[in-house]
Amino acid sequence: AAARDGVAQWLYLVNAGRRLADPEERVNPRELGWLDASLAPEDPAGALPLATAYRDEGAIVVSRTGWDLSAGSTDVVVAAKAGREGNHADHDPGNLTLDLGPHRVLRDLGKPRYPADYFSPDRPRYYTDAPRGHNVLFFGGDGDPLGGMKPGGAGSVASFEDTPGAARFAFDLSAAYTGDRRVTRRVVHLRPGVIAALDAAELPAPERVRLRWHVPEGAELLAGAAGVPGGPGVPGLVGVVRFDAGGTPVLGLLIDASGGGRAAAAVTAGRHAWEPPYDTARTGEKLEQKREPYVQLSADRVGGVAWLSVWLVGDAATAPLTHAGGVLSGGAGADAFRLRTDGSGLLPG
Repeated sequence: AAARDGVAQWLYLVNAGRRLADPEERVNPRELGWLDASLAPEDPAGALPLATAYRDEGAIVVSRTGWDLSAGSTDVVVAAKAGREGNHADHDPGNLTLDLGPHRVLRDLGKPRYPADYFSPDRPRYYTDAPRGHNVLFFGGDGDPLGGMKPGGAGSVASFEDTPGAARFAFDLSAAYTGDRRVTRRVVHLRPGVIAALDAAELPAPERVRLRWHVPEGAELLAGAAGVPGGPGVPGLVGVVRFDAGGTPVLGLLIDASGGGRAAAAVTAGRHAWEPPYDTARTGEKLEQKREPYVQLSADRVGGVAWLSVWLVGDAATAPLTHAGGVLSGGAGADAFRLRTDGSGLLPG
């Protein structure tokens, strides 16, 4: 209110309306003191950019197709972070989420009811804190709950570019991990519905590497090119993920672009579970076993990886795809896209 910011007023009114309509929401009466009834709300469309990089604190990048926050929205929102916030504090640098309106497509699992030891060194034993419970690379065996990440480690936004048709950004995550691991994540959001993430790591010694994508219930993992419109032969395609979000189709292509004679990644599906003794709330009750699903890429004893994950939403998920000369093409008209799949980069081919 004091800043006389019409966009902030718009956001407040939208969220206040949603919260008041939900009987399970807790409404803070002090918020009434922050409302300036004389200030007209301003729609952020046209007033704010569709993509922004916040380089401090959590080092967060957001790219969207619009500002519709209604229950019927079909806006695509990509959010990713390279850093680690002081209060959130999960071990999740590099994490990327994808929403389609109110529907979670690539998920962050949130928090359980806080166990008594959740803020102790045992915190990474709970998967909702650890890299294995986020959409990020992690290294080594199951004996290291941090997956090679430093306690409190964080990366940075290496580059960011927003144009009318696309947002492109890169994270340098090397500082988030122990040893001399060089880890990067490069992302492109080709609006409206094409999102690609290239995860690369160069390692000082061969070790196990894994990447998980946390998907909605009902997601189906298919082998090879099964389920790909047009069935193109994409070199390195190791898995296809298919599901819908609120009736909108989503297709995921998991591509191993490592090359160099390295063994191809294996792709599996799994579910999380709390494991004793790290399965109890501070009240003494057992934590709810939600068994959240994920798909996982993994490779054993490799000196590095380059894994490309392409997520197609809406019309992009159903249009025929073609592949030639290391370039994946699909869509038509405003939805047409071209992406390189050889691990050399994510700019349109």
